[in-house]
Amino acid sequence: MADRDGAAIYQAIVRKRAIVCIGSLIGLVLLVLADLMIGPSWIPIHDVVTTLFDGPNGETTSTAIVWSVRLPMTFTCIFVGASLGLAGVKVQTICNNPLASPYTL
Repeated sequence: MADRDGAAIYQAIVRKRAIVCIGSLIGLVLLVLADLMIGPSWIPIHDVVTTLFDGPNGETTSTAIVWSVRLPMTFTCIFVGASLGLAGVKVQTICNNPLASPYTL
């Protein structure tokens, strides 16, 4: 009976993790779209989505703004944030301390 309870608890934990991961990915996509929309020249969501699906070879102003300026900056921010998160996890693992800060080393 204990194995069934343990398996049910494990399944609940896995389900919660999956929900958090899917929710985080949806949130990331929405934030990326918001980042591509907002700037000195505001671009409506429809134009951003159309520009993304048309590719970088379009001839509109939105295409130049999104593909040349905003998209590279957005991807840079995502990769830098992910790298900093991984570096923090690495410091916590090396120090064997979940509250380790960069000043620990």
